[in-house]
Amino acid sequence: MLSARNQFKGTIKSVKVGQVMAEVVIEAGGLEFVSLISKASAEK
Repeated sequence: MLSARNQFKGTIKSVKVGQVMAEVVIEAGGLEFVSLISKASAEK
């Protein structure tokens, strides 16, 4: 389930998948955001 507050437009710059978590780097509005999500979410 996604929440509207967790959604914004941007470009995915990189995804690094580890054993348990994945690091996602997103560029939006001239800024870069880094998010840690579960490996299962990244694979979806």
